[in-house]
Amino acid sequence: MKAAAEIVAFFEQRCSIPQPWGLYHFAWLLILAAALFCLVKAEPVLRRDPRMCKKLTCGIGAFLLFIEILKQVFSGLHAEGGEVTWRYPWYIFPFQLCTTPLYVCILLLPARGIVRKSLCTYLGSFGMLGGIAVMLVPQTVFCDLLFINLHTMLWHVGLIELGALQWINRENRPDACSFFGGVCVFLLFLAAASALNFGFRQYAGEGFNMFYISPFVPVPTLPFIEHFRLSVPYPVYLCAYALVLFAGAAVVFAAMHLAVRPKDAFEQMKRAGRI
Repeated sequence: MKAAAEIVAFFEQRCSIPQPWGLYHFAWLLILAAALFCLVKAEPVLRRDPRMCKKLTCGIGAFLLFIEILKQVFSGLHAEGGEVTWRYPWYIFPFQLCTTPLYVCILLLPARGIVRKSLCTYLGSFGMLGGIAVMLVPQTVFCDLLFINLHTMLWHVGLIELGALQWINRENRPDACSFFGGVCVFLLFLAAASALNFGFRQYAGEGFNMFYISPFVPVPTLPFIEHFRLSVPYPVYLCAYALVLFAGAAVVFAAMHLAVRPKDAFEQMKRAGRI
């Protein structure tokens, strides 16, 4: 029991809360830049062998699953007086926008055809949006727990890498048609989040608020969202929320499409013997 308590205490180590655009945040931005640089350098190999993209997607998905299991387990376990107790913090239940890529990676294993392409497009648009948003504005996720701060940065760097990887894969690269498939995936997740919020209403007092769309839980970390939520009818808030995320994902999709377009044009000309 003492050894178990020591392990739990290790995951409960406290630290000073990192500041947005401080040293800790900036270090992780450099790590993200290095990871993207490695992906760009590996692009020629990945383009020639789409199976490598699939393997990397599965590998990143498996890593995200591993660290999320650690987070869920050790967030519920607590070392108190040399003993281990269990109190699960329902506000960390893994069903937020930034958590959904984990489920997408699992669904990709059996998926084929248009379903697979829609899931890949979701990773390359909505998934990337979540990762980019947190890496640019991390104050809502930083806390005084060392492990959680490490987890959240690893997680969102992973989301951006996952999304960028889908744009390299020639077999399931996002396009205009699959973007609407990605939107359908998002709407299914949004509906599931709403069902969870209403189905587990008894945990609203503990912060159970999936996708931040629960009508029963305030959003104190995002005061402008909370102000809007209270000033309009709930259906209006829900529709506005969905539209904002749709617009953000569309911007990411358009930016990535423009980024890969010159490379595609060059390869087409090369295959046609024009260069």
